[in-house]
Amino acid sequence: MFGFGQKDLDVEDPATGLTLRQKNYVRSTWALVLPNAKTVGVDLLTTFFEMYPHYQKLFPDFAHLKLEEMKKNKKFAAHCSNIMFSISGLVDGLDDTEVLVELCAKIGNSHARHHVPPQGFDDLKVTALKVLSEKLGKKLTPSAADAWDKTLTVAFSLIKKELSRMVAFQDITIAQMEYIANRISQADCRRLVASLRSRSPEIEKRSIMEGFQIPATIECKTLLVAWSEEDRADDEGLSLVTHRLHQLHYSTLANWLSMTALNEIEEQLRKRLHNTSDQGGIVLLILAVKWLVKCCLRYRHRIRGYKNVEYKFEPKPAENIDIDEVYNRYCEC
Repeated sequence: MFGFGQKDLDVEDPATGLTLRQKNYVRSTWALVLPNAKTVGVDLLTTFFEMYPHYQKLFPDFAHLKLEEMKKNKKFAAHCSNIMFSISGLVDGLDDTEVLVELCAKIGNSHARHHVPPQGFDDLKVTALKVLSEKLGKKLTPSAADAWDKTLTVAFSLIKKELSRMVAFQDITIAQMEYIANRISQADCRRLVASLRSRSPEIEKRSIMEGFQIPATIECKTLLVAWSEEDRADDEGLSLVTHRLHQLHYSTLANWLSMTALNEIEEQLRKRLHNTSDQGGIVLLILAVKWLVKCCLRYRHRIRGYKNVEYKFEPKPAENIDIDEVYNRYCEC
């Protein structure tokens, strides 16, 4: 019986590839970390930025801080606590694959919005194994370290899968940006940038302090590309342009297209119907409806990358934003 039990410990979970023995190693060593979770979390992220400093710029709340300053920063401490909470969730979900997958998808989704590349989680795994080794010392046996390596590989592969899916969904090409810039008016373009600017608390705070406003003379595409750049150059490099485009999301822009390009179709249809005489009204109405459907299909084809967006004629402002208030604050009218 004893031998069968030992064999049972080494049977791999078909969903994760982890054995019960490896899961137990992870649980028992994580239990040793939890009493000092706050300190370990801070050490984990500061070590990550120390080993891979280029990732720090992806975190606007503490991108400007030195490593020693981070340890005293409350926002940084809160983010570190979230990281430790997420790892605890991964450990707790080792026996429930559905929960593990959902948690990893949620983590991947949230990090995609901040444009963390998949490689970032590979580098985080290296950092996490290093910090665990330093904190646990001899208590992290080679077998336990191997179990952690395998666990993080499984979890982070699920996160990276969601990251890749979200990046494909969110990234906007320069060609698409040109189309958007050509379809919306200069005023709407400035209103869009104002709403985007309001989504970033740090930028908004800095702009209010400096009394910054968006000049009406800046061309629409330049404005969209450089909306979060404090000092905009006339000719930005391709890498910077691409970086700026990646800060915009399909959902936000699609909402604005529903207020502009597609709304334009409704206005043209309304004018056609208004000018229709009674005698030819029915025929022209049918033609107008056919024309409307054709136009909708054309626009839908052009912006087919915008997923999960309702194409309605009525204005659909960005969530939780008073567009007029933001517009008046940031735009020279």
